[in-house]
Amino acid sequence: MFSGSDPIRVIKFLRAFHDSADYNNASEGVVAHLLPYLLKGTAASRYRTQLARTRSQRHLYLHLVQDMLKCYATQNVMSQAYQSVLQLPQNANEDKQEFGGRLLDTAFVVPCAQRALS
Repeated sequence: MFSGSDPIRVIKFLRAFHDSADYNNASEGVVAHLLPYLLKGTAASRYRTQLARTRSQRHLYLHLVQDMLKCYATQNVMSQAYQSVLQLPQNANEDKQEFGGRLLDTAFVVPCAQRALS
């Protein structure tokens, strides 16, 4: 579920949703109408509003996802995420592999977001 309370998570959420839809061979038209069931709070109401406003079914899912990225993955949010990756310290109780995994998990959103926003 994505609520919008942690904006940077929109990228991981959309990536997981996209991968799941691809795995299940779901069409864009179907996933556009399934996505609201995985949203809550302001993200859900914003998506439903955009869904109702969109008259054309052509590229509906693409336009709705772009709107979510514009809303939540702002330049300020992305800059903060980038800085958090650069400044992430290794904890005293974790080995290199654990730290690498945590760093990868944190850094995953930055390259995906840069591709999505360009």
